[in-house]
Amino acid sequence: MLSPASDTKAYGVLYDFLTEISPDGQVTEDGLLTGWERVDLTTWLFDVRPDVSFTNGEPFDADAVAFALEQSTVSPSRSGVVSSIETVTPEGDQVRIVTSQPFPALPTMLSQIPALPPAYYAEVGDEGFAQAPIGTGAWTLGSYSPGQSIVYNRNDDYWGTKAAAATLEFSFSPETSSRAALVQSGQADLATDLLPSAAQEFAGNASVAVYSEPAGAQMNVFITDNAPFDNPDVRKAAQMAIDREGLAGALFGEGAAVDHYLFSDIGSDIPMFDDTVTYDPEAARALLASTGADTNIEFTFPVGRTPNDDQVGEAISGMFEEVGFTVKRNPLPFTEVLDLITDDATAIFLIGSNQQTPTPYSMVNARVLSFGGWPVCPSPELDASYETVLESTDPEDTALAYQALEQMYVQDDACALPLYEYNTTWLASPSLTGVTVTTAGWPVYDTLAMS
Repeated sequence: MLSPASDTKAYGVLYDFLTEISPDGQVTEDGLLTGWERVDLTTWLFDVRPDVSFTNGEPFDADAVAFALEQSTVSPSRSGVVSSIETVTPEGDQVRIVTSQPFPALPTMLSQIPALPPAYYAEVGDEGFAQAPIGTGAWTLGSYSPGQSIVYNRNDDYWGTKAAAATLEFSFSPETSSRAALVQSGQADLATDLLPSAAQEFAGNASVAVYSEPAGAQMNVFITDNAPFDNPDVRKAAQMAIDREGLAGALFGEGAAVDHYLFSDIGSDIPMFDDTVTYDPEAARALLASTGADTNIEFTFPVGRTPNDDQVGEAISGMFEEVGFTVKRNPLPFTEVLDLITDDATAIFLIGSNQQTPTPYSMVNARVLSFGGWPVCPSPELDASYETVLESTDPEDTALAYQALEQMYVQDDACALPLYEYNTTWLASPSLTGVTVTTAGWPVYDTLAMS
């Protein structure tokens, strides 16, 4: 299915998003919303780009903006983005958005909301749109073979800069070695989501071009307040059981490094606080035993979503067992992991994230706050700490407030543990031009071309 609940890397080429993020991670006025004014702490006015149409000819206007935000409230992957929005009111060529609380990151977060055609969607419904989606983007859907490939054709009527290539084909190959081999043999021009070790493996190989850069891709463990983790000491024992240095080094070599911060370093250039969570299996074993808690746990982790995620899940399961937990492994496809998280049906889980926006808001709203998308171990104290973030008007004060919030969430309450940040690694044909690694971890497809 090619719906807005699918993988952004595949479906995103069909759509423009309400605001645009530049390759270096900054929100710009080059997208469908061309400017904005913060009228007061909770009210915004956004200017809608004129003379834009969906690929079926339906006009993009202020009503389409309102519809896109309405649809996002029912999307598991985007409901957290818009949870603070109370009303959206079209006003001619502008849209007025009122939020339930101060939301300084709103223009940035709208970069995750795709423009959707209201009339066409009403005509075909959810299932029909998933089978034949359309957007305002630089590409149109050519063909779709489930589990095999998607072919896009250039939208020659695109309102912006037209794509360099005439067609774009995604071929699905779950094995990283197979993807690399397709590029080597000339059957593919670009392979993404490879193991970071591929950068060393193919260095100096004239048959391919190697791209490997830090791009905000990280892995984290989240620990809920579901039993037995309703006891904070059980959560702290789980934190201390995980050898982050060992994970990063053994599974990724030079392609990953321990990530000491969950969200408060995003977009911040001020000095950070000390990461005080240390690997100490003996202390973890003693602390867990002292709680008298039930040590039977189920550890949920995705498979096939990010490099080595199955091996990481297995390794962490073993670390938990070493300190006294009895672990049931629960490896699942990524979408099923999301379902469990959304339903609050998993007590502890592994999940990756990309720094899609240059603000901590997305992570905080999704995982930390009681009124967010998927709160992990919410508390009134965390919500109160976030109020300090909202009240800050100075960027440095805001950054310090985010740091205080993370210290409470990770170090004091032991609700999560950032594991490692890994390089985004691709192989490409030497003839492929226009390759750009964005902070979101995927290419700018519109610039790709064969020389």
